[in-house]
Amino acid sequence: MTKFIKPYQYNIIEEQAITITTSQRSVNDTQTVATLKALAIEKIMAEFPEATAEQKELLKEPLNLGKAQRDLERYLMKVKTYVIPFKVPSDKGLQKVFAKTKKLSIPKWEEVDLAHQTFYGWNDSGKQRKYLISYQDDKLVGLEGTLSPDVKKGICAICHGTSGVSLFMAKGKVSKEGNYLTKGNYICHNSDTCNRQLQSLDELARFLKIVTPKK
Repeated sequence: MTKFIKPYQYNIIEEQAITITTSQRSVNDTQTVATLKALAIEKIMAEFPEATAEQKELLKEPLNLGKAQRDLERYLMKVKTYVIPFKVPSDKGLQKVFAKTKKLSIPKWEEVDLAHQTFYGWNDSGKQRKYLISYQDDKLVGLEGTLSPDVKKGICAICHGTSGVSLFMAKGKVSKEGNYLTKGNYICHNSDTCNRQLQSLDELARFLKIVTPKK
């Protein structure tokens, strides 16, 4: 079976598998547990409307999970082998996307768990800059902005999860006067945290649409 799960979809599977396991530790009523299992599997399967019979078998395995943490971890490790990792762009590709950026810091890809990256973001603390890259219609796109060093607990505009967020400022769409509008949003200071909480491409696409400058 080939890889078919996107990183953000893995997050959904992980959350629902954890729900199934923890419910059996804390809920005594078997009917309630059965209902929670059914709802969890429904949420997982909704992400894969065109799944093959073999893929469905993997996705429905949480129904057989019990209380044991080791069984949950074993299942999640198995699922991760079918995750499509983030495609590493070439240095030339990155430099093209951030053509106006001098001395662009290149990520150390060998240190990145690509199976957890729906998009990729990294910070240049020396310049107080943050860089975000993703693929839209298989084309690499990038966004650069200033990132406040101040971190506070809040809701991220990208993943909508709670974490340590910082104010990210990027030039957005052109105003009626012909000037770029500066867009400020609180997003996860650590983009790895953001990726691990992201469960929808819609919010990521909406964020990029709002803040990406017009050409």
